[in-house]
Amino acid sequence: MKISFFLIILFVYSNSYGQGRNANWVFGDSAGIHFNGLNTPTLFKTVCKSNGETATISDTNGNLMFYVNGKATIPDPTLKVYDNDFKVMINGDSVIGDTWYNSDIIIPKPLSDSIYYHFSTTDVAYYNVISKLDKTSPGVVLQKNQLLKYSAMSDCTQAVKHGNGRDWWIITKVGLHNTKRYFFCLAC
Repeated sequence: MKISFFLIILFVYSNSYGQGRNANWVFGDSAGIHFNGLNTPTLFKTVCKSNGETATISDTNGNLMFYVNGKATIPDPTLKVYDNDFKVMINGDSVIGDTWYNSDIIIPKPLSDSIYYHFSTTDVAYYNVISKLDKTSPGVVLQKNQLLKYSAMSDCTQAVKHGNGRDWWIITKVGLHNTKRYFFCLAC
């Protein structure tokens, strides 16, 4: 009985797919991958020029909404927010950030279909508020370079869905020698 139950669960989950919010990856020098199926990823070109990580978000159907280039290169060391047509969004230039490893994330605002938060950690944490209704809308950065926490912060920022299924927990390292953890909840 236990084995047959296990096999049924394994079969059901092996054929299921998660939400498409992470279906697109943008990185490096103009590279992008769209994971439109388990065995059929497709490549696409972007305008991203980054030698660090990037942050992307897609809609729940897997359509790229926008992305933020990672650690920018000289002569322009600031980050930019690009829409799905690979153009800088309105007010999407000069975003503060120095993203190397897991310090740059985008999450949807709870109970909103068009507002997103972009978090970037340098020595301190900043956030940007971005509006993009769907893949055809132009998108705009509503608030830029908002100081979230003034403390010695580091990389390794993560977002985890709250147990209520609506809000988000943001987790990052803070303190001398990155020995402490900092948690805060983004609620509507």
